[in-house]
Amino acid sequence: GLNKRYQTLSKEVDGAIDTKKVKADKYLEHSSACKNELEQAQLKMESQTAVNKLFQEKDKKGVLHGTTVVKDRAIGDEVTDKSVKETKTVYGYEKPKNDFEKAVNDLIKEAEAQTGQQTKAKKAVEQVYKDGKVVSTDNKLYDTAKAETDKIKNEKAKKALIDQLDKVKADIDKQAAEEKAKAEETTKSQSEAANTQANNSNVAQPSENQGSTGTEAAPVENGYTGNGGSYVAPETPTNGGYTPPASDGGSTGGGSTPAPQAPSQPSPGGNADGSLTQEQGNQAAKDAATSDWSEFFPK
Repeated sequence: GLNKRYQTLSKEVDGAIDTKKVKADKYLEHSSACKNELEQAQLKMESQTAVNKLFQEKDKKGVLHGTTVVKDRAIGDEVTDKSVKETKTVYGYEKPKNDFEKAVNDLIKEAEAQTGQQTKAKKAVEQVYKDGKVVSTDNKLYDTAKAETDKIKNEKAKKALIDQLDKVKADIDKQAAEEKAKAEETTKSQSEAANTQANNSNVAQPSENQGSTGTEAAPVENGYTGNGGSYVAPETPTNGGYTPPASDGGSTGGGSTPAPQAPSQPSPGGNADGSLTQEQGNQAAKDAATSDWSEFFPK
């Protein structure tokens, strides 16, 4: 590898070559070429070491071995935007000329992407958790922070943010449970109120003729009611006829209707014993035949 080639070049540059076997100009040319190659090899070794420090080791091996690159390796726990930028400034290639230089640039870009993702996730988490406490239980903000955190490859950095998000999720679940319980209680109250209203509407309403005791009063006939036997005066006849007494004189028993009386007529006089004369009798019969008796004979 690079290390073996570096050692070989070092020996040649240090004069390990037998100068008696080569001409002086050839030696100087060879020595200069070896020095240049040695410098390139040394730079490659430094670049490889610097890039490997940006990523975690696995089985004591880095992500770059010559031109062999290990992909999908997480950056180191202590790697930051600043350390990646410094590595890029010193060892990055503005115009890579070979596979090794391209590999170095690609790995630096990968480190930049991972540190950038960690920064993005931290900012998203700060929208819901900051200064050691939950600052928002908005589901959309939580989902965004969780999605950005899941993209982090470094497990230590990811766990630190997940622990914070777990506290946010606990508050979100608690709030959701309280709202659900409140909604269920409201629904239950509304259902009970609706059932009560429905039951009340099914109860029969008292009729107009129903008394305060719940029994229906008998209709009035000729001034008497069937329940209490109390007297109610009928309408006054328009063409003369029976005039009800001033005081309640109704039946006290079964509420029977009294017999109708003949309409009163002005008396022109009579016999001395109080009986009607023939003329008066004829007139009374005539008046009775032409009088309106409908008030005394209910239909």
